[in-house]
Amino acid sequence: MSKAQTEILELSYSARPLRYGVLALIGLGGVAFGIYMIVVGFGTAWSMVFMGVLFTIVFAVMVFVAATILTRGGGGLRLERNGFTIRSPFRSAFFRWRDIVRFRVMRTTDLRHSVVFDFHSSYQGQRMLRGPGRRLGYEGIIPDNYGRTADELAELLNEWRERGS
Repeated sequence: MSKAQTEILELSYSARPLRYGVLALIGLGGVAFGIYMIVVGFGTAWSMVFMGVLFTIVFAVMVFVAATILTRGGGGLRLERNGFTIRSPFRSAFFRWRDIVRFRVMRTTDLRHSVVFDFHSSYQGQRMLRGPGRRLGYEGIIPDNYGRTADELAELLNEWRERGS
């Protein structure tokens, strides 16, 4: 094992199968109801057809999202010597340690404790996403605690940030 390989830590979380399975079933029910609305309303009530098409599209997207999360897994956090990557089923974002001022624990809008972070004033990335969070008291958020308490995760991230800066 090389030195670079030993300086990588992978934290991951799995998609909750029951939650996303139920979500997929609800979505399938919505698609079926939308198709029913289209069939019943066809030729008589065009507003019902329109609503049926809308239902079908919205719930089909719900099924697609749930199926994607179930098949790709939840996501993860990869800590490396020069930065960290937040992975989700739909995208990944890499941040360098030197662009982060600190990690801290904060009660977020969904009333749970999450790890949030602030960027250095010189950091130019993520401009569109930084504004809404800044109004809430942070500029970035770690989407999960990966089986740890928020305090433990913040401490771990701050240790890696200090080593990597």
